[in-house]
Amino acid sequence: MQPAHTDPYPLRSKAFGPAMLTFDTSALPERQRFEAMEAYGSPLYQLERRDGENAAFAQVQSVCGVGVMRVAHKSLRYQLKPVSTRDVDPEILLVKRVVEGRQRGMIGERAMDAKVGDVCLVDMTRPEVLESDFALTECVFIPFSRIGYDPSRHAGFAAYTAGTGLGRLIGAAVESLLAAPADARNAGDLCEALVAMLGGCVLGRIEDPRAARAIEATRRAQFRTYVETKLADPCLSVADVCRAFGASRATVYRDFADVGGIRAYIRARRLQHARIALAETVPCRGAVTRIAERYGFTSQAHFHRAFRAAFGATPGEVLGSEATSGDAEA
Repeated sequence: MQPAHTDPYPLRSKAFGPAMLTFDTSALPERQRFEAMEAYGSPLYQLERRDGENAAFAQVQSVCGVGVMRVAHKSLRYQLKPVSTRDVDPEILLVKRVVEGRQRGMIGERAMDAKVGDVCLVDMTRPEVLESDFALTECVFIPFSRIGYDPSRHAGFAAYTAGTGLGRLIGAAVESLLAAPADARNAGDLCEALVAMLGGCVLGRIEDPRAARAIEATRRAQFRTYVETKLADPCLSVADVCRAFGASRATVYRDFADVGGIRAYIRARRLQHARIALAETVPCRGAVTRIAERYGFTSQAHFHRAFRAAFGATPGEVLGSEATSGDAEA
């Protein structure tokens, strides 16, 4: 059984058009996946299997003029072929997000050590040698002409860690694009958002108003995701969001304006989570206090007032309401 693609050199054109059909090794037996991936990447890479078991998995497709790839492998070393020996156009900027594992190596004269959540930008005309004991990565291949990248003026390699605001935003844009089917209605917006984000943050330009709006939507979603993970911190503040993303207070305030402001959003989400937890908890001594503290409320009086104002009932009245009804139905 062969992978589902007909063009052995899908990277030949500068724009990843419809002719680049999906390549997917998931239907192959594991013992055949590495050979299939090796043959598929041979116009661009030299792949070398390292000692031990090697299981490979790859999915590649075209989305709105860029190539997207999800690939996982064990014990692998791969080297970008010299430009003169490649069978494909090398004028591609690679955006790589590490989902699991770790990748180490050299991009030109720069060392690369990418861990989970990190995002790297790689000029694929430069020499590249990478090794992984295990890695799952999500990649986007963007033609130079699409983004306005110029190897003579722009850096050939850049890395953004998962702990930086730019790393979070670019990583979220890559993740969203990989999650969207190629024919999804929002795939074009997601693609333009990533291209414009790189153009604005890396190359210093943003031209497309639609892409700029998509960037703002990505940033707002990441702000909210960050807040959700920090609800238990009673000291969570605007300053924390600013530091996490390298954003200004004005940007954070503006991005939460549609929900009444960031403080109102944090309070509402804490109360909503607390209400669900209370309803699902079997009544017992101290349950209300523990749940209130779990979601960042240090004052029980404040929690009771805010909860009643939001839901028209006290925490004690909600406690166990779904747990007891479930028992009764059983």
